[in-house]
Amino acid sequence: MSPQIFASWLTIFLGAALAYRTLSLHRQGIPVIQFGKLDKTDFLIPPFGLFFFYHIFANGFHLPGLAGQPMVNNLFTQWLGVGVAVVGLAFAAWGIVSFKHSLRIGIDVETPGEFITNGAFQISRNPLYVGFLFFLLGQFLIFPSLFFLLFLLGGTWLMDRQIKREEDFMTRHYGEAFAHYAQKVRRYL
Repeated sequence: MSPQIFASWLTIFLGAALAYRTLSLHRQGIPVIQFGKLDKTDFLIPPFGLFFFYHIFANGFHLPGLAGQPMVNNLFTQWLGVGVAVVGLAFAAWGIVSFKHSLRIGIDVETPGEFITNGAFQISRNPLYVGFLFFLLGQFLIFPSLFFLLFLLGGTWLMDRQIKREEDFMTRHYGEAFAHYAQKVRRYL
């Protein structure tokens, strides 16, 4: 199996894991999807993600796409990218499990859930985002083109923006508990 095909399967795994956890919490009456309720610019993110995921498949299965020619064509770098993406998915999955019933996609001001500081949250205040950043970096190493570099940079900017918005909310909502936690645990790694 090529690194490009492996990257496509990793993408399917990522989507399936998030969908499964979101649906299982939804069945329990937990409002996971809070996306766009506070800021309508949140709706810029799903097209970004869908466009990105399509191009992973397009490159993996030789479908029409915009990625262009690779800057480097090195099998070692591509397999290194697979490893980085797998580490990212594993860290994000640990974050999802650590979240328990507090997982939200977007900021939930009405029912934000329990403040989680154990599991993956002992290493990073934002393990899902850190995992996704590793996933993006891995995809760039697998598909090293200007197109995927721009996605890595754009995705990093979007996630950093969202992290800061969420941490502002956490500071207001959880107060001193979040401030104490933020002093002990780094934003990223």
